[in-house]
Amino acid sequence: MLLFEPTDRLCKVGQTYHEVRFRNSRTVQCSPFGTQYDLSRIMFSPWLLISMVLAGLALLVTLLLGCQSWELRRFARGRLHGSLLRANQGPEESVASHCRSDSGRSAERHGGIEARPRIALFSPCKGIDVGLQENLRPLFGQDYGNYELVFIVESDRDPACPIIQELIAEFPDVDSRLVVAGMAVDVGQKVHNLRVATRHLANDVEILAFVDSDARPGPSWLGDLVQQLEYPDVGITTGYRWFMPERSTLANLLLHSINATAASLYSPKGVNLVWGGSWAMRRDQFEQLKLRDVWDGMLTDDLVATNLVQQKKLRVEFEPACMLASPIDLSFREMFDFLRRQYMIGWHYMPGLWAVTLLATTIMTLGFWAALATSAGAFVMRADWAWIPASASAALYLCGMFRAALRRDLAELYFPGRRRALTRAIRFDILATPLATLVNWAAILSTVGARHFRWRGITYQLLPNGMTRIVFQQEKSGMRIVHWPEDSLTTGAQDRQPSSDLPSDGRLASPQPTVNQWAAGVSSRAA
Repeated sequence: MLLFEPTDRLCKVGQTYHEVRFRNSRTVQCSPFGTQYDLSRIMFSPWLLISMVLAGLALLVTLLLGCQSWELRRFARGRLHGSLLRANQGPEESVASHCRSDSGRSAERHGGIEARPRIALFSPCKGIDVGLQENLRPLFGQDYGNYELVFIVESDRDPACPIIQELIAEFPDVDSRLVVAGMAVDVGQKVHNLRVATRHLANDVEILAFVDSDARPGPSWLGDLVQQLEYPDVGITTGYRWFMPERSTLANLLLHSINATAASLYSPKGVNLVWGGSWAMRRDQFEQLKLRDVWDGMLTDDLVATNLVQQKKLRVEFEPACMLASPIDLSFREMFDFLRRQYMIGWHYMPGLWAVTLLATTIMTLGFWAALATSAGAFVMRADWAWIPASASAALYLCGMFRAALRRDLAELYFPGRRRALTRAIRFDILATPLATLVNWAAILSTVGARHFRWRGITYQLLPNGMTRIVFQQEKSGMRIVHWPEDSLTTGAQDRQPSSDLPSDGRLASPQPTVNQWAAGVSSRAA
């Protein structure tokens, strides 16, 4: 870093703004503080020049993202107001229209009001999530009414099974059941569970909806989720998650801030991503797009669905009323592993978006920290130009606070009753935005060239063509370790379990003695 000494002449008091003169073929400028600088030296400082260019780019990216969050806040206010009006109406009146399939199914009529289309709601579960019982209980009390609820697990010895069975027995009036899908072979376990559960659908099902076990929906969630499916250009409707820290630890607060940043980038008109924890699509489109077959061999359900819908020129509609609370309580390592897993999946299934995310995060991170480091070094060396990078870093910090304030407004819109519970997380988000951006950038960089990661007890290898190989799997109940052979990868679209194991009506089968045997389900319907 170079030091720049002021010239021996001071600017006159009362001089207007910056005076620029030429002396000995050099451009000199008077600062507002009355000191004259040699601009030829300043401009030839590589470090200062680079840091200011990065800061300028970071400021531009931050402002553009802030405009996106501003537009989302405007859109969410309008859409949530409409959802509130529908909630204040009667159950039948809240249905503005219905999702009719192209096959010409006619809806039944009751008292002049069309019946709601039947929904099959799928909830894949594995292990005990934070607040699992409180997360699953609202699924039995949806205002929508005309739906069936299907829980899917890998094994009947999964720790989640007793909780699910208890809830099924507690709500005998709800059409619900538990399905055991068996262990996946070179496909994501969640994807395998969904492929088994959607193999045979009841004839009256018109809409498929999906929800994760770590999300906690409200009573009107299902009705709000399918509301926009009436439009023919909408392929999928989706919500998103908003992490709710159980404790105010550094890991939880960082993850809340990073996730809230992603949640604030949805758009009413732009390209949106499907989130696998809250989404729905019409059955006719699910079958026409052959999504179940496309899932074969894949690790993720949502990004594969996003790519397929976009290829067919259909829209992914974001529904603000379907922003779901998701409780978290992670260690720092678990938090970083979660971020790394998300970006690894994005790198393999949406490399263009991953590259844009890396570029934008790199610019914002380097822009702020380079300007801050330059100003700190200048102050230590008592350079008179230290205010230049200091002003740049301050401007970036204030813009970051502005974006965090928009995220605070969104949180209050989505969860008006949780304002006090989110106070610390929101305060951290506003004050520690540069730190959260730095951790997020490190998580993205850690995925470069990576192919293996662990997810809920299973180690996966992502192959270049988007296919998946399971290299290590551990069953907690029996502490049984399975190493799949290298040649076990199958790239065809055929089913990975014998069709005879699944009953022809898509309902439940008797539990199998071991999870090695492919099973369709366990009869858990309450009498």
